Amino acid sequence: MKTEFIPMSTRVRRALASVSLGAILAGGGLVLVASPASAAWSNCSSNYACMWQGKTYPNSPNASFKTALQELTSSNNKVNSVVNRGDTSAVRFYDGANYTGASLLMDREGNWFGFQWRDPDLSNGTDDTSTDWSNRISSGKFV
Repeated sequence: MKTEFIPMSTRVRRALASVSLGAILAGGGLVLVASPASAAWSNCSSNYACMWQGKTYPNSPNASFKTALQELTSSNNKVNSVVNRGDTSAVRFYDGANYTGASLLMDREGNWFGFQWRDPDLSNGTDDTSTDWSNRISSGKFV
């Protein structure tokens, strides 16, 4: 019976190399531990819309709401990343207080057929618009 040589994919080779390196380091007494991520959209509680002053969701949200927020206080016009963790509704962020002015719609988490539900950097727009939304949000509500 003839054996056919099948080359390994790059992905398989990298995985094997990582496992081998880990075994060598562990065997030598050196253990590498990954540090916990300090930036995560998952820091926003379920059923809330959350806003961060920094890009890429640093630490805990600076502001959040479960139904609506008429006017941001310390984060007013300082928001640079947002996430909608609401389970039934889209959220609309406004550049004016009391839900006035231009608005940005973010779909609900898990609704893969609509708009995006989170954005780590509002300065480059969203899937729906190329408009820079960094440092503009003043209010928001679920719609």
